[in-house]
Amino acid sequence: LALQQFADLPNIGLSIILTPDEEIGSPSSLGMWQAIAKDFQSAFLFEPTMADGSLVQSRKGTGTFIFVIRGKSAHAGRNFHEGRNAIAHGCELACHIHQLNGQRPSVTVNIGRIRGGNAVNVVPDTMVLRVNVRIGDAQDQAWIESRLTQLAKSFDRPDQGFRVELSGGIHAPAKVCDQETQTLKAFVEQAALGIDQSITWKDSGGASDGNKLQALGLPNIDTLGPRGDALHSHQEWIDLDSLVEKAKLTCATFLKAASGY
Repeated sequence: LALQQFADLPNIGLSIILTPDEEIGSPSSLGMWQAIAKDFQSAFLFEPTMADGSLVQSRKGTGTFIFVIRGKSAHAGRNFHEGRNAIAHGCELACHIHQLNGQRPSVTVNIGRIRGGNAVNVVPDTMVLRVNVRIGDAQDQAWIESRLTQLAKSFDRPDQGFRVELSGGIHAPAKVCDQETQTLKAFVEQAALGIDQSITWKDSGGASDGNKLQALGLPNIDTLGPRGDALHSHQEWIDLDSLVEKAKLTCATFLKAASGY
């Protein structure tokens, strides 16, 4: 807004978009991104940099898969053998899911939440297993989707009294450092040199809305936010001085675009 008010920017148009749901996969704002991505030439997002100040050039894709395991409840004392323990069956499935780690270098599978059971004297008839997946590219996505589908089918055993349902999927494709990203990186580096800043780049396992925007054909740099670390923990921090540093870089980038992108 300050740039629009006080600087002469005849060659570019700026839109500032604030969304509330990026951390949970942008379920509500994704439709907006899909509608407007074609109207822009590039995007700049304000995710935090890496702890050392490096900007992110590529990101893993991510998604959540949900397994619902159903068995049969029974009294744990009088009718134990008539029950079908969904938690026991689901934990066996969870071990097989965890063993997918290491089978493909850029794929990780995190069993993040398990819910099931109630009273301890009842054989539990339901268990819900939530799994977070990280992928390096489209081939990884196809591989993990296939493996998880196969596991769901192999543990779906109605003849033994167990059913398994799989839902969810990849909600942010991998963001690769393609040629358009390379061009945008070079542009930001040149803007940084004009204010005596130097830029370094790293890859990240975390996803952002930048993943979705690239998939929609909109090249972007998505780490113009402050420097910090320990994300998603009680120890999360930012370097306050980096707020000014990144504000300067953002202004320099926009001013350079105004002088001829």
